[in-house]
Amino acid sequence: MLTVDLVVRSYRPSVASDSLAFAQTVLVAPRVTGDAPQAGAATVALVVDVSGSMSVEDKLEHAKTAANLFIDHLRPGDRLAIVAFDSAAQILAPLGTTAASGAMKAAVSAMRPGGGTEMGKAMRIARDLMAGRGAETAGRVIVLTDGETSDEALCRSEAQAAAQAGLPISTYGVGTEWNTELLTFIAETTKGRVRHIQTAADVAQDLAGEFRDLQDTALSNAEIVVSPSQDVTVKRLDRVIPDVVTYALGVSGDVQATVGDISRNPASAPQFLLDLVLPSRPAGAVRVAKVWMRYREVGRTEIRQTEPVNVVVTYTPDRGEVAMVDQEIRRLIDLRAASTMVAAAEKAMNAGDTAKATTLLTNAKAVTGRLGQAQVTKKLDEAIEELAKSGGMSKETRTTLLAGTRQTTKLDGFGG
Repeated sequence: MLTVDLVVRSYRPSVASDSLAFAQTVLVAPRVTGDAPQAGAATVALVVDVSGSMSVEDKLEHAKTAANLFIDHLRPGDRLAIVAFDSAAQILAPLGTTAASGAMKAAVSAMRPGGGTEMGKAMRIARDLMAGRGAETAGRVIVLTDGETSDEALCRSEAQAAAQAGLPISTYGVGTEWNTELLTFIAETTKGRVRHIQTAADVAQDLAGEFRDLQDTALSNAEIVVSPSQDVTVKRLDRVIPDVVTYALGVSGDVQATVGDISRNPASAPQFLLDLVLPSRPAGAVRVAKVWMRYREVGRTEIRQTEPVNVVVTYTPDRGEVAMVDQEIRRLIDLRAASTMVAAAEKAMNAGDTAKATTLLTNAKAVTGRLGQAQVTKKLDEAIEELAKSGGMSKETRTTLLAGTRQTTKLDGFGG
């Protein structure tokens, strides 16, 4: 049987007893061990952009490679559907198992680019296809697109509907001209992932990895719940592995955030940072919050929850003890900070404030440099130089930076 618990650890085990208020960050990491009573199946609706612009830079070929990869990795019980869209949307392959792999591959081979881009219609079809997948299967919609869409409002509405249905949508931007803001909104709203595909290697690494994670999904519709002690404030909750996502916090007595699917594979399991603001207290050990997780096992319908874990800190006047920090959590805090600063720089550039954008990118570069993230640091350096010369940044640079600092599993030497 499955055993589910939470690893909860504080950034600072000790905090200053003579401060009026103190910020505390807590690592929350779900852990799934043991075997499920039955292996869960995976159900995927793959939504592929076949508009005219997909004809350049091997974009459609990358999408075809992705579709064939999914077909080749189907296990008995897994199901896959393929939906294509340009200015219209159509089902190329209805939900089928390995028995239909030949027909699926024929449909993929017949994909041809042409027409405009209306993604929302395809998202609606995919959501309808996934509606009857049942509790015994882990489900996801995966969208591959290279550009803007003329029905953005419908895309956002479909994302909200998918979120209400507990259906994650992962979005993959192909090339350099995709709508970063929209694809990020869709993924974050539905608890999916947003990724950037530029090469065939990206297809193999990112999409194959996501499909394996989906097949390894043990828990769905997971929700982290925080019960703060008196005068303690819950400030924010972010996923920091495998990518950086900030969650909306719901309040109904306790504070809760829906965080989506949880893999049984330790290498793919998400990690979260919980930020608390602590009040002044006398010296001594104090419980500042309780944390637990509600979830549903794939293959079962009942809602379960982990045992609550106490978050305990020691208030002390000893500055030496207060200075001691968990270095692993510090690294995660820095990764989150770099991603947050790049996103803020994007907003500053959109507002015409190049000075603020430059400062934010320079600060982000200092963080990634300290972490030894050579590739991202180099890209930040190039962006700062481009901003100084032209007063702006190309769409390609913006897209690469935003994606690169969000995807913590792809940063050099960290997370995978």
